[in-house]
Amino acid sequence: MNGSFLPQWIVFLVIFALGDHFFIGTAATPKVISTTVGRVGDRVVTGREVAISYLLEQALFSKGPIGKEAVKDLMQKSVKDAVAGVLMEWVVYLEAQKFSSKKIEDDELLTAEKKAVSKLKSVAEWKDLQVDHGELRQIIQRKLRSKEFIRFRIDSSYIPITDSEVRAYFEENRSQFGQLPYESFEKNIRAFLKKRQVEQRLKDWFDVLQRKYKVNRYLVEL
Repeated sequence: MNGSFLPQWIVFLVIFALGDHFFIGTAATPKVISTTVGRVGDRVVTGREVAISYLLEQALFSKGPIGKEAVKDLMQKSVKDAVAGVLMEWVVYLEAQKFSSKKIEDDELLTAEKKAVSKLKSVAEWKDLQVDHGELRQIIQRKLRSKEFIRFRIDSSYIPITDSEVRAYFEENRSQFGQLPYESFEKNIRAFLKKRQVEQRLKDWFDVLQRKYKVNRYLVEL
């Protein structure tokens, strides 16, 4: 499964909840206020949890160190997307627990923990969060399991794009392709239709999960 198929909200943002606003942690704002930003059923999601999730995402899946510029760039991101990301990670994780999809092995979890700790140990924003080992393991496990289940869901629900579908798209949008023949675009059209199908199926699935697990968001972007 190509990771590029996943919606943008899978990449979480680092935010600290403070009243109705969010701030990146700095020397001037070193403490995290655990304001409730959403719920999944009876489970409360706080701004602190969203911050932890973002930093772990960066540590585990981004190349290179987590520098000040990367943190500064987050101030331009959407608060709504940040909260939605963690809420959806939760519902996918809860759904995964009900299926016999691939489990996260202990050695994979331990490797991820070591990698995260190594990359985050000198990050001031991480130190401010005061994450203990149990909390670290729980969030990493949830993160890995939800991503694995999304891959499982894509693989199990994907329907191959037929030649007739590719040809039909080309004919319906011929003006976009100029004078070049169908064969020049066949591969790219097939990839586009595959990506579009996967994203639509995921969106429909996520909508179902939000209703099933009674997701609520309390803060919106100002």
